[in-house]
Amino acid sequence: MRATTVTLKAPYRSDRKLKPTTVNAILAEEIDAPEGDVPVSWLLLTNMPISTEAEIELVIAYYCIRWMIEIFFRTLKSGTRLEKRRFETIERFERYLAVSMIVAWRTFYTTKIGRELPDISCDAVFTEDEWQPVYKLVTNEDPPSKPPTLQRMVRLIARLGGYVDRVREDEPGTDTVMRGMERMHDISACWRIFGPNSKMVSN
Repeated sequence: MRATTVTLKAPYRSDRKLKPTTVNAILAEEIDAPEGDVPVSWLLLTNMPISTEAEIELVIAYYCIRWMIEIFFRTLKSGTRLEKRRFETIERFERYLAVSMIVAWRTFYTTKIGRELPDISCDAVFTEDEWQPVYKLVTNEDPPSKPPTLQRMVRLIARLGGYVDRVREDEPGTDTVMRGMERMHDISACWRIFGPNSKMVSN
C-alpha cells in the first residue's frame, strides 16, 4: 500500500477558470497473486484521511464492498422501479424512497445470506407464516415439522418470481427473489387468515 495527497489540475474552460482539487490517493497492489490470476492494482481517490496505516486500510475495506453497494442500488432501482415513479411533491417521493430502501435491503440481505450461509435454518430469516405457505404452494407438499435450509427456502421463493431451479450452482439473483418475496407477502396474508392455524379454521 502506498498513499499520498495529490492536487489535480482543473480542465480548461474557455468561459471560466476552475480551481484545482486536492484529494488523497491510495495505490493498493497485490503481492504473490495466485498463479494465472491478474494481480489486483487499485488506485483509489478519496477525501477520507490517510495519515495512518489503519486509516488507509479502512479506505480499502470500504472499496472491497463496492460491488455489494452496486447490487443494492440496482435492486433498489430495478426491483422497486424507483425511477419510474412520478410524485407531485418531493415529500411523497422521500417517503416512498424510505420504504423502498427497506424492501431492497431485505431482498439483498436474504439473497446474500442464502448464499453465504446456505445450511442454516430458514427460520433465521423467515417466520412460519412466510416459509410454510410458500413451501406448500411451490412443492405441493405439506410443510415439514423442521424448517428447511435457508438456501432451499430462497430458491423456493425465487421460483415464485420466475427463477428456474435446474442448476445447483446457479443461485437466484435479487430480481427473482424480490418478485418472489412480493408474492410471498400476499400468500402469507392468506395463510394467516385461511391456513391450518387460522381462527376461521379453528372455529
